[in-house]
Amino acid sequence: MDKLVNDFLNFQDFVLNTDTGFDESVLTDLDISKSIIQILGCGIYMVDFVKEKIVLISENITEIFGTDSTSLNIKDFESFVKHIPSNEYNQLVEVNKAIFEFLKKKPDNEIIKYSVSYNFHIENLLLHQIFKPVEAVNGFITTGINLLTISSEKDFGHVVMQKTKDFYYEYSFDNHNWIHKKSIRLTEIEKLILSLSAQGRTIEDIADVVCKSPSCVKVYKKNICDKMGVENNSEALIYAINNRFF
Repeated sequence: MDKLVNDFLNFQDFVLNTDTGFDESVLTDLDISKSIIQILGCGIYMVDFVKEKIVLISENITEIFGTDSTSLNIKDFESFVKHIPSNEYNQLVEVNKAIFEFLKKKPDNEIIKYSVSYNFHIENLLLHQIFKPVEAVNGFITTGINLLTISSEKDFGHVVMQKTKDFYYEYSFDNHNWIHKKSIRLTEIEKLILSLSAQGRTIEDIADVVCKSPSCVKVYKKNICDKMGVENNSEALIYAINNRFF
């Protein structure tokens, strides 16, 4: 199967036939935690699906797109897509279609509350992407923002769609559908410690804030990682972003 950008993004399935496009003034209203992005080394890019342009891209991921431009045509996705392994590419085409078919059935004000995360390879590098619709009209996504970082997982997939902290949907490639699952629960002090970690606080700083000993904070952080099924603080922060703990 040829790797075609229009197949990968399925424009005909979710873009309105309109010339209005994305209002770039919205960029100034985006509430993105810079501290989390810096800690995790995340890259950001935003796609205007109507004008078929990348309207925002952070400098740390421009090489993936083969350009240093801050405003790219959607054709620049080709240098990005061609490095995805063929078997994963085919599954990502399926996932993209499933995402937009799922969201099409929701009201516009609900669509923008969802986010989707998944892992895929660019050559030998496993990346983790979080996609969040920014604007939707009549069930069609017109603009979406993507957060891109190194994956904490070991393999491709792990496609999760979430709107609330209480539950999420996981995509099954075997059954080709979304499976409803309950989210894990953190105690209030675990949430606070996780939030302070996201701000780049040291264990000693966190201990002062929560009035616990540093060794006790370490135990809490281990318990958080155990609940999430991750191995370290960076992976816990990625999990927290995916599952809307912040």
